[in-house]
Amino acid sequence: MSCITKRAWPLVLEALVALPACVQGQTNPSPKSPGGIVAIVEDEVITRADLDKKLEAHRARLLQNNPPSAVEREMPWIERDVLDQMIDTKILLGLVRQEEKKGPGPYIVEQELDAEVNREVEEAKKRGERIKGPEDLYRRALEGDGLSRDEYRKNLKEQLSITKYVWQKVYKANDDFIPPQELRAYYEAHNEEFQTPVEVAFRYLVIKYSRDESMDALMKVVRDGLEAKQDFSELAKEVARLQGEDPEKFGNLHRKSFEDLIPWVRPTAEVLRTLKKGEVSAPVRCIDDTIRIYKVEELVQGDARPFEEVQEEISKRIRAQNHRDLYQAFLRRQRAKLRLQIFLPPLPRESKEPAADKHEKEGNGKPPTQAGGAEKAEK
Repeated sequence: MSCITKRAWPLVLEALVALPACVQGQTNPSPKSPGGIVAIVEDEVITRADLDKKLEAHRARLLQNNPPSAVEREMPWIERDVLDQMIDTKILLGLVRQEEKKGPGPYIVEQELDAEVNREVEEAKKRGERIKGPEDLYRRALEGDGLSRDEYRKNLKEQLSITKYVWQKVYKANDDFIPPQELRAYYEAHNEEFQTPVEVAFRYLVIKYSRDESMDALMKVVRDGLEAKQDFSELAKEVARLQGEDPEKFGNLHRKSFEDLIPWVRPTAEVLRTLKKGEVSAPVRCIDDTIRIYKVEELVQGDARPFEEVQEEISKRIRAQNHRDLYQAFLRRQRAKLRLQIFLPPLPRESKEPAADKHEKEGNGKPPTQAGGAEKAEK
């Protein structure tokens, strides 16, 4: 069975496979908003200009790797998701300000902000980016997102404040001890997840990357073929034929150990490790400037790692899921307490995703963790 949903197809980067949810149940049916205001959160307003600035930054990043037509087609849903994130930010910053009134000073002091900037510089260096110091970081923010140094630091300070608040008031207060019985039960129920695949038999199809509508057309051929349960091998050959390639070179079965896949074009091995027998991957941008879609025909698993070896990993998984649940429930309670109005017009069609899932998406308003990422927060 294919693991691709219809809304996974228009944008091809992995980060965009999970597409945004719209704001549900709170939209004013009127297409007009008062005075250029798109939302009101208590006494705080979000203007059309505020929202547009955020959207333009999103659009610019998406256009670097995706066809313009695909990006524009998804902008109405991205707009609502971005607005949803802005609303959550307003709510959480209001709670931060309440804490500051109780305390001796700023929730985040300048030394903490400087330390986070330096941490981001070091992370950028590890990724091989041309960043030598904070000024390079500020310059990139100005060139990429149109943010001045002060705006960048203000946004970062808000993020740190929210992270600190949520960690202390939502997560830490509810971080109960996870009993060994629960860890063992999780291990037994998810035993296959702790097995290391050793060999895989797979097929793949290739689409030449482009930023025009030709790629859209090919993606539609693939999507329609998979929905019609067309033979994957024949579909790969058809796509090759449409691109002027020799169809006999595509769609063939490859049987490889994961060690053999190391020299293959990245991220072939990484993607295949995430798939189960019979699954089809989402479209994946590869380093050779192609879009590839993989299907696993067979998978040979090794022995599962012993429980003692994965006990800490299981604990992190359970705690991370608990944090997601706590965060979503917390925001729902806060929204219910506030005067919240949204003035965006209704979408021409319904979102394909439940709004409750919006905080689970990477880079899409997910629950905050301690500065440095979820992995560091959970350690």
